[in-house]
Amino acid sequence: MAIDEEVVLVPLGEEYPSLVREQLGGEEEELHSSASLSENGYAWLVVGKQLYIWKYENSENESNSLTVLTLPQSGLPFTTRSICVYMSPGATLPGVIAVSPEGTIRHWETVGRQPVDTSIELEREVVHSLEAFPDMNGDESLFLLSTTTFSFFCIQLLKNSVPTPGKKQRFHKGLVVQPFHTKKAKSFTRRVTYALLGDSTDHSSRLIRAFILNDQHESTDFDTSIGDAFSEVSVVAVTAKHLKRYSSNPPEHNWSCNVSKMIVNAFSSALWNTSGSRERKALRLNIRTSLVDAVRIGNGILILASAINDAVSTHLHFGLVYFELSPGDEEPRTYDWFSILNFPTDEVYRESDIVPMTTILPRKMSVGSDFNSNCDDLYCYIFLRERGICRIRLFPRGFDVSAINDVLSVNKCGFHTVPKSIENDARTLRKAFTYFCQAELDKAKEILSELIQLRCTSVGTLCMDYALTIADDIPDDERWYSSGRLTRGRSIILGQSFLVNYEVEQKVKILSMFVLFIRHMELDSGVGLIRFTFGIVTLSALSSKRSTRSQVCELLEKLSLGLDLSNYAIKNSVPVFDAAVERVLAKRKEDISKDQLTSYDYFFRKMSCVDEIFYALLDELESLMKECRTLVDRMECIEQTESLIVVCIDGIESCRDETILSTEADLRWTQEDKVLLTLQRHLDIVFDALRKGLNEGISNNRLVRNAVVLASFILGEQSPEERLGSKIIKSFFDLNEVGIGEDLAKQFEDFQTLIELTDSLAEKDRKARIAEYKRNFDSPAFYHALYQHYLKKKQLGNMLDETGDHAEEFFNTHENINWIRKIKLNEYMEVAGRILMDVAQKKDNDVSIKEYLLSFAKIAALCADEADNNFLLKVDSHLDLMKHQNALPSEHQGKKVLSPEEIVDTNLRNADGRLEDYFRALMVIRTLSCQLGPDTEQKNLLKKKIWSSVLKHESKLWNKVMGVDDPSFKSSKFYQLVHRLVENDELSDEEKLDLFPVIEDLTTEVVPNVHLPLIMKKVESDFRCEVTRWRISKNQLAASSEAIYSSFYH
Repeated sequence: MAIDEEVVLVPLGEEYPSLVREQLGGEEEELHSSASLSENGYAWLVVGKQLYIWKYENSENESNSLTVLTLPQSGLPFTTRSICVYMSPGATLPGVIAVSPEGTIRHWETVGRQPVDTSIELEREVVHSLEAFPDMNGDESLFLLSTTTFSFFCIQLLKNSVPTPGKKQRFHKGLVVQPFHTKKAKSFTRRVTYALLGDSTDHSSRLIRAFILNDQHESTDFDTSIGDAFSEVSVVAVTAKHLKRYSSNPPEHNWSCNVSKMIVNAFSSALWNTSGSRERKALRLNIRTSLVDAVRIGNGILILASAINDAVSTHLHFGLVYFELSPGDEEPRTYDWFSILNFPTDEVYRESDIVPMTTILPRKMSVGSDFNSNCDDLYCYIFLRERGICRIRLFPRGFDVSAINDVLSVNKCGFHTVPKSIENDARTLRKAFTYFCQAELDKAKEILSELIQLRCTSVGTLCMDYALTIADDIPDDERWYSSGRLTRGRSIILGQSFLVNYEVEQKVKILSMFVLFIRHMELDSGVGLIRFTFGIVTLSALSSKRSTRSQVCELLEKLSLGLDLSNYAIKNSVPVFDAAVERVLAKRKEDISKDQLTSYDYFFRKMSCVDEIFYALLDELESLMKECRTLVDRMECIEQTESLIVVCIDGIESCRDETILSTEADLRWTQEDKVLLTLQRHLDIVFDALRKGLNEGISNNRLVRNAVVLASFILGEQSPEERLGSKIIKSFFDLNEVGIGEDLAKQFEDFQTLIELTDSLAEKDRKARIAEYKRNFDSPAFYHALYQHYLKKKQLGNMLDETGDHAEEFFNTHENINWIRKIKLNEYMEVAGRILMDVAQKKDNDVSIKEYLLSFAKIAALCADEADNNFLLKVDSHLDLMKHQNALPSEHQGKKVLSPEEIVDTNLRNADGRLEDYFRALMVIRTLSCQLGPDTEQKNLLKKKIWSSVLKHESKLWNKVMGVDDPSFKSSKFYQLVHRLVENDELSDEEKLDLFPVIEDLTTEVVPNVHLPLIMKKVESDFRCEVTRWRISKNQLAASSEAIYSSFYH
C-alpha cells in the first residue's frame, strides 16, 4: 500500500554569511535583491550593484568564505537571472559571467581575477536572463542570453578562438555572440517597461525563464562551431502564464501554451475543494495562478507555480507542475504531474513575497514514480529571508524536519521494559529512527532492513518499548531537574504548569514521527515482515492480548487526548478534574514534590496511563452526587464531569482521523471491557439524570449533547451485532429525543431499531419507509434484520411479499417457510414437496408437526402435473412410521418422534407374549424395507431382534420340544406369527418372504435346544411352500374367474 507523500522544505543548516544577513535585514521596500545557486555548491545574492558569492555546502577543510564582486554600471536593477557562476575543469574557484540589462558583459575567469568587460548591441532591447547550455564541458562554455521581448542570443566563451568564416558573429575578447531568434522593441520608452514588467500590454507575457532543448541529440559536440552547436536546438520560454517554444531552424515561434489556466483545477482540488454546491464552485472564479520559476528535467519542464484565492484569503500557495515536451512542434495538452508545496505552518506568504524569492531547480531529476529524495545532488532549493537556503524534499506526509533535536534528546533515555538480551537491537532501532529524522532515509532503511532480517520477531517489542519511552519520558525541564529527577539535561525554558502543554506537544511530535518512520519503512522494505510483526500480539505494560499496531495507536490517541485535556483544564478551572487528578496520583503512589512542579506535571508526564482519568472522574462524580441535594446541582456536576470525557473523546477521534497508522481489524484499547464499561457507566449516569429531569420538567441541552457524543463513541466501539437493538439508542427515544435516536440508528446501522419503529406506522407509510431503508442500506445485514423481524413478529404475509436475491438467499436457509413460498409460486413437486420432505425429516421434536409436514409434502407432490411415484412411496413410508408410533399405547407415544429402533423396542417391551405386538414390530420392518430397500443392515438387525424376542419369550416351551415330529411346537408364538404372515392379504409374497426369519441368525444361543434349528428349518420350508401354493391357487382362481367371465360373455 503506497504511503501518501508531500513536498517539504528542509533548511540546509548553514546560515547566511553575516554580511549577507546584514544586507537582507534592510527594509523590504528599499531592498532590491535576488538569489540563486549552482550545482557546484555556490550560492550568490545580488543587492543593488553588488554580487555576493559564497559556498553553501562546505567540506570539513573548506570555510564559508564570502566574495563580493561589483557588477557593471546600469540604470536598471540587476537580478541573478543574468548572472552565471560556473566551474572550469581543474579550477578551484568559480568563474562568473554577468550581463547588465543594457547588454554589457563582465566576465571573471575566476572570482580572484580582474574582470573583462565587453558589450553587445541589443538594439534597444533589455536583457532578461542568462542560462548555461546543458552539459557544457571543456574549455568552451555556451550560454543562452534572453531579452524581455523574447529575443535570444547564443554566447560562447573562448580562450583562444577566432570567428568562424562565413558566419554572422560578433567577436569580443573571447566572446562569440550569435542571434538565435530576435523580436525588437519599437521604442526606447518601452525599453524600461520591458525590463521591469515585460510586455505592458499583457502582464502575463513577462518572461520568467528561457532555456535550451536539444531536439535531435542527447548531447551536443562542443568541438563544432557555435552555429553548428545551435542548429538543432529550440528554446522554451516561461512567462507568468504561458509556455512558449521557439525553433532555430528555421527561426520562428512554434506554439504558446496557457499553463496557468491548466493548473487552476489542480490548485482548487488540493486546497479549496471547489466542487459540490454552487457557492463552492463560485470560489473557483476567484483563483488566480501564476508561474514563478522553471527548470528543464529530462525531456520536460518542472515549473514552480503560485495560486491565490481572493474569496478566501490573501495567502499565497505554491505547487510544482511537470510537463513532458514531445519532440518536434507538438504543443502539450495537459500537465503530467502536480504536487502542492507545503511551507512551514508558521510562515505565510503573499504576492509581494515572490519578488525577493528566486529558486533554482535541478536539471536532471525525474518526476512521477521516480521523483524522490534519495539523490543528494539532485535537490531543489529555495531561498527564504529568515530561514536561509532550503532543500525541496519529497517526504512521507506529516514529516517534521524540526523533530530531530527532540529525538536526539529522547535517545539519551534508558530503555522502558526491553530485555537486556536485545538492548543492542533497541539501540539499532533508535539509530535508524535518528537517521530517518535527519532526512537520511536511505541509511535508515538499510539499518532497519538488517535488523528485520536478524530479529524479525522482536521488532514489535523494540518499537513498543521505544514508543512507551517517548510517552512516559521525564520532560527535559529545569523544574524536574531541580526536584531530583533524572533528566536528560537542563532546559533553557523555565516556568510552571504552562509547560505541560509544550511537553505533551513534544511527545506528540516525536511519536508521530516514529509512527511515520514505521509506516515508511514498511513501504520501502518490500517485504511483509513489519506488517506481520505489528499484527501479532505483543506483551507490554499496556496490554497482553493486543497487537503492536493497536498499542502504538493507543499511545498516539492517549497523547492526543492528553493534549486536548491539558489545554482544556488549564484554560478552564474545573475542580472535579483537579480532584480526579489527585485520585490518580494517590493510586500511583509516586514520590511527589510540589515545590516547583504541579499535580498536572506529574499526571501528564506518564501519558501511557492518562486513561486513568476516566475511572477517577467516575469515582469522583459518584462521590459528589451523594452530596448534591437537588437535581439541578447533580446535573451541573454531571455536566462538568462529562464535558471532560467529551474532550477526551474528541482527542481520540481527531487522532484517528489524522494518523497514518490504523489498527485495521485489531482489537483497540477503547474496545476492552474496562474502558468501554466505564464509559457506559458515565453514559448511564447522564441518561438517569435526563430521565429524572424529564419527569420533573427540567431540561439540560448541554447534557444531551454530551450524551450524544458519548453514545456515538461507545456505539462506534461496539461490533455490528452488539449495536442491533441497542439499549443506548432506545434510551434517546425514552427521553423523547426521537430525531437523535433515529440519526444514531442510521449512522450505526441499528437496523433492528429502525425496522421496529415502522410497526407503529400505517401500512402504506410502513412500506414506503421500508423501501427507503432498502435504498439507503442495500446490504445483506439490513435484509437479514428485516426478515428476522418479520419472523419474530409472525408477519408471514410481509415475508412472503419479499423478492430479490436477498430474499431468495434467506428463504433457501429457512425451509420451514420456504415451502409456503414455493406453493404460492405454484412450484409444487419440483420444489415445495421436496422442501417439506426435508423439513419433516428434521422435525424430530414433534410427531404431529412432522406428520402434518409429510402430509403437506404428499399433497404438494400430488398437485404436480406429473406425480413422482418413487417420491410418493418414500413419503408414505415416513407416514407409516408415524402410524406405527401412533399405534403404540398412549403412555409410550410421547411428543418426540421415535426412530424405527425405538418403535420396535417399545412393541417388544409391551408384547408380553401378545402376537399382535410382535406383528406390529414386523410391520415396522416392512416400512423400513420401503425406505431402505430389501437388504440393509439396519433392517436385518431389527428383524433378528424381533424373532429372537419371540423365541426367548417361549423358551420353556421350546425346551420341551423333542424333535421335528413333535406337534407341540405348533402352539408356539413363533409358529403362529409365521402363519399370520402367510395368511395376511395386505402383504405381497415378496414382503412375506422378506419378513421370514433367517434361520442361520437364530442359533441355539437364543434357546438351548439342539432340535431348534431343524424345527425352524422345517417350519420355514413348510410355510415357504405354503406361500408358493397360496400364490398358485390365487393365480388359478383368477384364471378360472376370467374363463367363466369369458364363456358367459360369449
